[in-house]
Amino acid sequence: MKDKEASVRLAASRALRLFSGAEAGFAVSTLMELLASSDIETRREAASALGEFGPFAKTALPPLHKLLDDPDPCVRNAAAWAGSRISAANANRVAVISLLVGLKDREPRTRQDAARLLGVLGPDARDAIAALGEARQDDVETVRNAAAEALLKIQGK
Repeated sequence: MKDKEASVRLAASRALRLFSGAEAGFAVSTLMELLASSDIETRREAASALGEFGPFAKTALPPLHKLLDDPDPCVRNAAAWAGSRISAANANRVAVISLLVGLKDREPRTRQDAARLLGVLGPDARDAIAALGEARQDDVETVRNAAAEALLKIQGK
């Protein structure tokens, strides 16, 4: 990350997008360091990469907000996108928890709406895949259909 060559730092920031699980913390802190780079492309790529980590990059919000005043408009755009992605992902995670409860409600309309709204969240609702799989076995056809459609949207099909 401290290599003199901007192209090396850029390639490293792109590779960090592939980290997940316990390694995500390392990737986020490393990318946060790159936000201070003197190289425009490195700052832009680091900001974009942080957005890919969603709520796991919550600690990056303050330095990303500083980049909203960056002299380069592409860096400003990347920082804005990353900040919204991190915040939205966190909000979506909270919504998924609530909608999972709705999938177990006694009212069919509530279960149907919960399934449909999980589909609207798309890939951010990945944690609901198992519960939606169960909802495909619901006694009510509209709930089963909504769960099946939601699974397709979450899985990007």
